Amino acid sequence: MKLSKILSKALWLLIPISFVYGLIIYVRNILFDLKIFNQKKYNVKIIGIGNLSTGGTGKSVLVDYLINLLKKYSKISVLSRGYNRKSKGIYEANKDSNFNQIGDEPMMLYSKHKNLRVVVAESRIKGMDYMIKTSDTESIYLLDDAFQHRSIFTGLSILLTTYRNPFFKDFILPYGNLRENKQGYKRADIILVTKCPINISSDQKSYFTSKIKPQIHQKIFFSSIKYGDFIINKNKKLSIKELEKEKFLLVTGIADSYHLRYHLKYLKFDYLDFSDHHNYSKNDLKKILDNSDGKLILTTEKDYVKLSALIKSKFLFYLPINIIFEKKEKKNFEKTIIDYVN
Repeated sequence: MKLSKILSKALWLLIPISFVYGLIIYVRNILFDLKIFNQKKYNVKIIGIGNLSTGGTGKSVLVDYLINLLKKYSKISVLSRGYNRKSKGIYEANKDSNFNQIGDEPMMLYSKHKNLRVVVAESRIKGMDYMIKTSDTESIYLLDDAFQHRSIFTGLSILLTTYRNPFFKDFILPYGNLRENKQGYKRADIILVTKCPINISSDQKSYFTSKIKPQIHQKIFFSSIKYGDFIINKNKKLSIKELEKEKFLLVTGIADSYHLRYHLKYLKFDYLDFSDHHNYSKNDLKKILDNSDGKLILTTEKDYVKLSALIKSKFLFYLPINIIFEKKEKKNFEKTIIDYVN
């Protein structure tokens, strides 16, 4: 029997597991809806950012965008689980923190934004209780990857889904990549379709809107990503045109590297792909250095937080990424956010 047929049959065996998992999550959500499971409400402004899928929707890029948008209005505090960190319990970022203590994405955000407060905790309630109890000023709270964490009531909930892999075409784990049933989208206040083509057409937007079927209280927005014109490390930044001069090594440990690889497709590079939030071992680092062989190493901003602490190389750079909107879309999206915090 051909390998493809064996794999196809193996995938079908995952469907019953997906059904059981989906049923458990469905019952859990019903219990929250019926208020049998309680949601804790806080008298502060809380924005929850999350997705139905397991990752790759651009949450950290959106959190970064929201920090830049809102920091002129108030102090910003970010609460995250700190995925794959080696610390336990509640941990607040400080000038001596590293990615092992708070995780790669929280470390990236903390290092980028002056006066940003970042706390990581397995329990979102314990984390929020701690942040509010120890806060000396009013703050806007951003809950990262919080869509399934229903124990805290969020005043504004933002659900992300990608243009290339929208939730309405996906299936529940482990057959697909959804953490819960597609109908969970109804809990969101904003649905943001990310990683869209630049200048997405009205017809394309209409197609997504018709498939998502937004509720009366929901708004849909469409965004794209834009890579920087410079590659950066701690000591310098170079024009991305420098990459045209010779072959380089691309290293990623993210959920979806498709758009980055597509952006660089006209350049010559070798590629090492690791899992999302990957903890790089000594063997991984040796593999990276052996494959780079003195060439420039390019990675993502999230991976740079880890690799720059593990690899002492002046040839290690990252390529910044930003979320962008069409002019009218940007105005309406930002107005929705600002109206809530005000």
